[in-house]
Amino acid sequence: MPAVIMSSLLGLALLVAAIFTVRQSLPVPGQLGTAPLSAWLGGVFGAVYAIVTVVLARHIGAATLVALVVSGQLVCSVLLDHFGMIGFDVRPATLARLLGCGMMRVGCT
Repeated sequence: MPAVIMSSLLGLALLVAAIFTVRQSLPVPGQLGTAPLSAWLGGVFGAVYAIVTVVLARHIGAATLVALVVSGQLVCSVLLDHFGMIGFDVRPATLARLLGCGMMRVGCT
């Protein structure tokens, strides 16, 4: 867990430095409430992801962990394309794409 905390703090520091570098203003506290739910969930899911990977890595091994992460990203990308979510053009989940997701999943075992 200390590694997750240090990684998060370093990431925060770099993001603040990037905001100043590109001369973008910091959000005022009143604007925080207007952020979409997806922005808040992204932060929560990012923290959960970091914690879960640290905890699971020792139990399942690096190769399986990376295979599961890539498989999850692949399935998510197929769903985002298929439903045209968050601004993506609609690209149907073809049999080839679904088979690819399935093959990645089989490769995780």
